[in-house]
Amino acid sequence: MEKRWKKYCSTIVLTALLTTIMVPAVSADDTDDQLAEYRRMQQQLKDDIANSKKEINNLTMEKNKNLQSLKAINDNLTQISQQIDLLNIDIANAESQIQVTETEINNKQQDLDGRLAIFNTRLKEIYMYGDVDFLEVLLQSSDLTDFLTRFEYLRYIAENDQRLLEEVKILKQALEDEKASLVTQKNDLEAKKAEHVSRSEELKVASAKQQEIISSIQGDIDEEMAMLDAFEEESNKIATQIVNLQSKNGTAPSASQFVWPCPSSKRVTSSYGMRTHPIKKTKSMHTGVDIGASSGSNIVAAAPGTVIMAAYNSAYGNYTIIDHGG
Repeated sequence: MEKRWKKYCSTIVLTALLTTIMVPAVSADDTDDQLAEYRRMQQQLKDDIANSKKEINNLTMEKNKNLQSLKAINDNLTQISQQIDLLNIDIANAESQIQVTETEINNKQQDLDGRLAIFNTRLKEIYMYGDVDFLEVLLQSSDLTDFLTRFEYLRYIAENDQRLLEEVKILKQALEDEKASLVTQKNDLEAKKAEHVSRSEELKVASAKQQEIISSIQGDIDEEMAMLDAFEEESNKIATQIVNLQSKNGTAPSASQFVWPCPSSKRVTSSYGMRTHPIKKTKSMHTGVDIGASSGSNIVAAAPGTVIMAAYNSAYGNYTIIDHGG
């Protein structure tokens, strides 16, 4: 970029010198020499303009590529952020379930402690006063059948107490297992969340770097745009000088003398006048008429004149410049 600016500045300085040394009274040979020099400079500027447009296109493509990468990064970042939000909800639900389970475990523990206290008291009484109880049952029984019935009832009570204790223990253990499962689930969710948070931070750094790259490319595009403006402005100035010099060598043909340069097509793709610049996307003067035609179509000179340039240019392709005078 710096070299091209130096070349541009050299062209501008040379133009300024030529403009400065021009005097009203010049010979025809001097005029021809000046025309030749201006045309050479204009051709150089056209090449610079073409190169500048090509560079802008390349930079724009690179910028668009990086914009796509940035979009992919930001889309991924948004997706991970949403996943983190969902994980936060799952973790909160797991914590809530753990709290509920802990409450149920505490309730079961209280129930177990109460039943165990009753059972222990009953066993103690049976152990300490077992013979008396059985003797009382025997003495209070009206007959053998009544005794057996009372005895079976006491045994049933003891067995029922023990069964209830086992049920409470089983329920408590199930709750303990459920709590352990919930804690494991919560830990897994938190580990997964930590991975997502880490990935999110990496993507944020990548996004910031990508934005820096895009900003840098945009800076290059802006600089190239400014240089393109300068090239086009200088090219227009030189074109004016060429017209002024040509006017001394002859008169321009009238409008009636011009013919349509493309007999096979009258389709105008871009008219003369203000238009949106295809590169800069800004309003600018289009100093020509673009005609759309099939490849290989014949073209003719709009009026009698002299071919002063027939060459290839990266912006125009194969082109021919004809001097009609004036």
